[in-house]
Amino acid sequence: MADLSKTFNLADTKRSVLVHRNLGIALRAADPEKRIHYPTLIHQLAVEDHRRESLSEELRVLYVALTRAREHLVLVGRIQPDRVAAFRLPREPSSESLPHLQLETANESLTWLLAAIGAAPADVVRWPDDTGSHRRALVEVCQYLRTETDRWRTPPAVVSERVEALANFAVLRPLPSDEPVQESNEALQLIASLDAQYPALELTSLPARLAVTELKRRWEAWADPDLRPDRPPAPAPAPAAPAFVEPLPAAQAVNRGIATHRFCQLIDLARPCDAADLAEQRSLMLDAGRLSETEASTVLLDAAAWFFSTPLGQHVREHAAKARRETAFVSSIAPDRYDPMVGGRDSRDVILVRGTVDLLLCHEDRLEIVDYKTDAIAAGDCVERSRLYQEQLDNYAKALHGILQRPVVGRWLVFLQARCIVDLAARTT
Repeated sequence: MADLSKTFNLADTKRSVLVHRNLGIALRAADPEKRIHYPTLIHQLAVEDHRRESLSEELRVLYVALTRAREHLVLVGRIQPDRVAAFRLPREPSSESLPHLQLETANESLTWLLAAIGAAPADVVRWPDDTGSHRRALVEVCQYLRTETDRWRTPPAVVSERVEALANFAVLRPLPSDEPVQESNEALQLIASLDAQYPALELTSLPARLAVTELKRRWEAWADPDLRPDRPPAPAPAPAAPAFVEPLPAAQAVNRGIATHRFCQLIDLARPCDAADLAEQRSLMLDAGRLSETEASTVLLDAAAWFFSTPLGQHVREHAAKARRETAFVSSIAPDRYDPMVGGRDSRDVILVRGTVDLLLCHEDRLEIVDYKTDAIAAGDCVERSRLYQEQLDNYAKALHGILQRPVVGRWLVFLQARCIVDLAARTT
């Protein structure tokens, strides 16, 4: 390691304006009449904290560099000879580390190293003026005067006798006739392996795992023309306003959907689950810290009460003991279901798919899936919108059938805002 005497870069601590993550903006005070400026208390605190952080980072870098050597470690730095004696002062036996003051006042890595070496036991370090035997010496300190080191020269990287041979080798010219040649074909095999084409290169462009929602977006783009809506596509929604501009950030559709799904996950299905009961349950969740105030204020409470008043909602409550909510699963799909242009080479070429089912009724001999949607659409558009979720629910059914080894006999999309339930199994049969 060279240049250990290089001064640390602490130029940022000398600026008149500092930005601190906790203190904010720290300024130096200025006196325009006297044309001077001086540090304020907050500026000095910011400077000291920034200096400690910079020194900590320098110490981490030095530690990494010192612990990478295998056999020998050569450390090089410049220092005035009279300063070396100051580091050989004895230290308190009870102290196992350098004093914080010595660490924080250092301006170069060499100061830390000499302080640590100078405080080491005498039989561990061999100094230039030591005359005794140090068989156990781990560190040897060598000193050279500037007049001597200025005459040192770095030897050439290549011996002059090999320059021509290496130049011919660099441009792949034929070897000399007297050059020994290996009789085996290992070199040819190595060259062939470097030129070989990976047989399944197209599979390397696919992700190893996906979320079901990512697949849904791709399926929407590749939907069959007969399944596409006749009306022109709706314009893209406006981006969400920043939190410091939007007075009610929780009113955004995404936050409303997350809060409603969270509420439906926590509902006690053994209770009446009417509007009054759900309002009481929401208050209990808020008091218990299971819902935040922002989430509680954006829950689609009336829509949830409507759902549990429907035959499907009553069916869910009747089988509350068999209900599993927010059931996570991992399944696999063939590569061509993600990209029709890419096919698998064998059954092991699959993409892992992760998903979460909002509500699963797990009977002894069958499964039923209920998926909540908070799309802000009219009731007349629900059947058309459900086509976009058809492949997603089909993937849910396939995965759960393979995991639990039971047929999926029911799949429902519950559009809470539109107060509409679409039976996908009935619509596809």
